[in-house]
Amino acid sequence: MDGLVADGFLLIGGPLGDGHETLNLVEAEDEDAARRRFSEDPWADADLSRWAR
Repeated sequence: MDGLVADGFLLIGGPLGDGHETLNLVEAEDEDAARRRFSEDPWADADLSRWAR
């Protein structure tokens, strides 16, 4: 996640409710670009980050 912040992609993020979910604000061309960028992150590979809507 630090790399996403350093790259200017992840603008702000933090836990919601009981802390089992987070909300992230990102800078991306569109939803597909955001999904691609998150899918490349090591957190996604470790199943620590999932896309929900």
